[in-house]
Amino acid sequence: MTCAHQKIEAALDRWQESHWHLHQIEGHYHHADALRYSMNAFIRALREIPDMVNMSTQNNKEFVAWHKPIRRALETEDPLIVQIIKHRRYIVHKSMLKPESKAYMAAIRDYTIKMQFPFYVDPFEDSDSAVNRFL
Repeated sequence: MTCAHQKIEAALDRWQESHWHLHQIEGHYHHADALRYSMNAFIRALREIPDMVNMSTQNNKEFVAWHKPIRRALETEDPLIVQIIKHRRYIVHKSMLKPESKAYMAAIRDYTIKMQFPFYVDPFEDSDSAVNRFL
């Protein structure tokens, strides 16, 4: 007996890949280049999953009829999916992704912020160098 997931095995592998890239984003949050590269890879991998599911199930007409309106609704109505699609198009067809970043230097007593100073961080600058530049 074959596994139900066998037809979409490649899409599930891409899902695992996007999950791995998501953890890379978390791990490289303070390192500009590694963060950007991880975000690019995450967005690309995540965006390829629906296409891979479609390719592997295109011979199953019932699934296609069920899946097509759901996918269309997600790609046009879900704000997160819309942003991922928009950013992927930009990454692939125009330029690299440059996240905009703003940081705060603050003085805190107990659980209260006494004063804070906002400053912008260049998307190509690591957090340590941004803090040193601010100081």
